[in-house]
Amino acid sequence: MNKSQKPPRTEALHMRASVDAALITPFLVKQCMAKLEPLVGKKKLKKLNKMGLLFPRIRAALTELKRQEDIRKKVVGLPVDMAEEVLLTELKAYYFQTYAYELPDEVLRAFRLAAFYHRPQSRKSGEIYLTHPVQCALLVIHLSDILGFVTLGHVNYLIAVMLCHDVIEDGPKMYAHLSREEVYEDMKNQLGKKIANAVRDGLTNPEGKAGGVAWDGLSKHKWQLRHLREMKEPRITLLKLVDKAVANVRDVVDEIENAQTAAELKTAINRLCGIGQFLETVKKDSQITSAANGVDGILMIEILFKMVCMRAMSKLRRKT
Repeated sequence: MNKSQKPPRTEALHMRASVDAALITPFLVKQCMAKLEPLVGKKKLKKLNKMGLLFPRIRAALTELKRQEDIRKKVVGLPVDMAEEVLLTELKAYYFQTYAYELPDEVLRAFRLAAFYHRPQSRKSGEIYLTHPVQCALLVIHLSDILGFVTLGHVNYLIAVMLCHDVIEDGPKMYAHLSREEVYEDMKNQLGKKIANAVRDGLTNPEGKAGGVAWDGLSKHKWQLRHLREMKEPRITLLKLVDKAVANVRDVVDEIENAQTAAELKTAINRLCGIGQFLETVKKDSQITSAANGVDGILMIEILFKMVCMRAMSKLRRKT
C-alpha cells in the first residue's frame, strides 16, 4: 500500500468523524438552549407579574406573533403579484380593525413603492421580501397605543416609513443602475420629503461598508448604537429597535429550525444572542430609551423579543 494512502478502516472512521462533527447532536442542542435561557430572564418576568403587567402584554404579544406567522404561511409559494395582494389585504384589515378607518392613501402609496423596489427579492424562508416590511408595519399598529404614537396622522407617517425602511438600502441591490441617492429622490417625489428623510436617517448599514473603514473603526453593534443616539427623529429610533429586536429575530428562528449542520445552528444561535446583548445595551442607554417612550416602550419590545426566543427554544427541543 502506498504510504500516502490511509488504510480502508482508518479512512472510514475518519469520514465518520467528519460527518458526526457536522451533524446537530442532542448535546449541541442542549448547549444552545442553555445559551438562550438568559435571554428569557425569569427574574424580569416575575417582577412584571407582580406589577400585573405580564399576562395582558404576553397575551397581546403572542396574539401578534401568531398573526404574523399566519401571514407568512399564506404567502409562501404564491406568485409575487398574488402574494402582494394578500399582504395588502392583511394590512388593510388590521388597520381597519384597529382604527375603524380605511387605509389612507399615504400608506397605500408607500406599500406600492416598497412592493416595486422589493419585487425581485425573496426571503430565506420562501416568501417574498415584502412580507418583512409589512410585518414591521403591523407591529407599528400593534404597538401604537403603548409606544406613544399620539395621533392617527403620526401613526400613518410611521407605518409608511416602516413599509419603506429597507427601500433605499436594498433598491440599488435589486436595480443595479440606480444609486441610493436616486432611490431616495424617487421616494421623496412619491411620498414626500418627510418620509424619505426619515427612511434615510434610519439607515443602519452605511453604503459600501468594508471592515473598519465604513464602521469608523467600531464593531457593527457599537456603530449602530451610536447611530441610534444620533437619529434626528426619536420615533424612528424606536422603529429600528422593532425591526432589529422583533422582525429580524424571527428570521433567525427560521435559521435555527432549518439548520442542517452544527456550524449553521451555532451561527444562528450566536446571531440571536448578539441581538439579545444589543437590546440589553440599549436598555441601559438613557438617550436611546427616552426616544423609545421610556422604559415602557423598551419593555414591550423586550417582551416580544423574549417570546421569539422562547419559540426558538421550543424548536431546539424538537431537534433532541
